[in-house]
Amino acid sequence: GALAVFGILAFALLVGAGPTVIRASIMAVFIVLADITRRPFMITRALCIAGIIMVMINPKLLLFDISFRTGR
Repeated sequence: GALAVFGILAFALLVGAGPTVIRASIMAVFIVLADITRRPFMITRALCIAGIIMVMINPKLLLFDISFRTGR
């Protein structure tokens, strides 16, 4: 568990820790936690929580990060 989380964090730092990488890393940590606690992983919920965490840390992502925009 801890080794997997460390690997995820190390990979995120290695590739530059952009917003999409951070979001994917948060979701991957949720997968590890779901496996440890033997609970089902709900991808939609994980994506929403990862987005909320990221916006709480940096609200400017809503305006300036292309991955937060809709397909219009």
